[in-house]
Amino acid sequence: MEKTINIVIASTQFALEERAYEKLHAYLQSLKAHFATPEGKEILHDIESRVAEKLLEKKHAVITEADVDVIMAEMGDASELDSEDAQPAPAAGGSHKKLYRDQDDALIGGVSSGIAAYLDVDPIFVRAAFIVTAFFGGTGIWVYLLLWVLMPAATSASQKLEMRGSAVTLDAIKRMVHERTDEIRKRGTFKKFIYFPFEVLGAILRFLTGSLLPVLARVFGVLCAAGAFFGAIGLTILLGIIVSNWNASYVDLPLQEIVSPLLWGTVLVAGYLAALIPLVLIFSLGWRLVRGRSLFPSSIGLGLIGLWALVAVVAGVSGARIGSNYYSYVSTSPEYQEVVQTLAPGEFASIAATEKHVTIKNGPAYAVELRGVQMDMDNIVVENKEGVLSIGTHFEAESCIFCRHSSPSVTVIVPYLDQITLRDASIQFESYADDSLSIDARNSSASGRLTVASLILKAEDSYVGLEGAAGIATVTLDDSRFAGEDFLVQTSTLSLSDSSATINSSTTPVITRNSDSVVMDADGNQIGRQE
Repeated sequence: MEKTINIVIASTQFALEERAYEKLHAYLQSLKAHFATPEGKEILHDIESRVAEKLLEKKHAVITEADVDVIMAEMGDASELDSEDAQPAPAAGGSHKKLYRDQDDALIGGVSSGIAAYLDVDPIFVRAAFIVTAFFGGTGIWVYLLLWVLMPAATSASQKLEMRGSAVTLDAIKRMVHERTDEIRKRGTFKKFIYFPFEVLGAILRFLTGSLLPVLARVFGVLCAAGAFFGAIGLTILLGIIVSNWNASYVDLPLQEIVSPLLWGTVLVAGYLAALIPLVLIFSLGWRLVRGRSLFPSSIGLGLIGLWALVAVVAGVSGARIGSNYYSYVSTSPEYQEVVQTLAPGEFASIAATEKHVTIKNGPAYAVELRGVQMDMDNIVVENKEGVLSIGTHFEAESCIFCRHSSPSVTVIVPYLDQITLRDASIQFESYADDSLSIDARNSSASGRLTVASLILKAEDSYVGLEGAAGIATVTLDDSRFAGEDFLVQTSTLSLSDSSATINSSTTPVITRNSDSVVMDADGNQIGRQE
């Protein structure tokens, strides 16, 4: 039975046989005695890091004396360093360069110095290349940041020597530290001048990543955790409302008739989990940023991701099934089919439209044509009151979230009209012709082709865009716009207030009020006079 001893090398714990421990202890003590200088501390630290790396390569739990002998033979003995003619021991299996970030010669992230070590050139040339390419759309900056992420940092002695293609021995580690020290000591004035801005930038970035970034990470973690927590609560409350109001009408069709309780329950549960699992993962991320450790093992996180993929598929399939049932119901049910109704309201000389779009065209008789879905025909109000045709909308109050209700389109067919009144409405003339017409619009719009002998237009907070012609036009605008480039007027009188008008007129318009207003002719020239 062999006695084992636990030791810590380079912050890593190992279990060694007693004889292996005695031999390794003596080896490290001889190295400490040899490198008993301020500079030697750095060399000894790198040597211990290399010894820890070699011990970690062993597959068995307890390090044996034979393992220590192999490491000592590979790295060399301290006595060999006393001779200036000593040659570095060859690395086992040969040695070749690897690409690392050189943090020993880093000004920002060590990318340039790492590439320089790999290419065996002076780092100043690589840094100059990044500076030059930074002026080409920032290419150099993005490439540098990408390499900063992709290139590992050379932190251990073996990585620093592999970066240079050197065998990892005591002599190699010693030479590497000496060269780095000499390089800093011998850096000339020119190089110091060139490196100064990089050193400042590197110091700033190191401060940000070392001091500010952890604070920002904690703040972001708190926001993630709080947002996910309250999001989960809101999601749960929403599910409870939907389940407790199953018989309520959330859509404009009998949901219970086209969706079975099992299908409806499946899509609710799957949809709830598909939304809840990402919130749990976000909460876990926030927890990790704040507390510095995971909320649960990585195996549970991978399981949650797999569960999310499963419930997302189930929710998608169930939702598609409900959508198919909905489309089939809407396509075959009579109340969802488009119909055309023609009303005979009797004679009228005026139209009063509220919150509705109306199309007007000439015809031999008075008629109103409604076009829309059968179930929405009751949402339109058309009524002839003492020669005034009132047109509006009517919706019953209902708590329907996903509804298709809309107001049918309205087309009015008349031989002639005297007055049109618009309130929060719009009107479209479809090649309409008349002797005289008066339009009073408020928060509305009027457009289309209109031909009249006399037009009286009063608009407030409205837009009027007409084509056609008028013999005489009297236009009063208040905070409105009249676009009449294609509307030919023989004689026109305009009264504007905080408005603009463009009109094609054969006579000069008369502007009675002109506060921040502009009147242009069809060619874009300002016309008219102020009174």
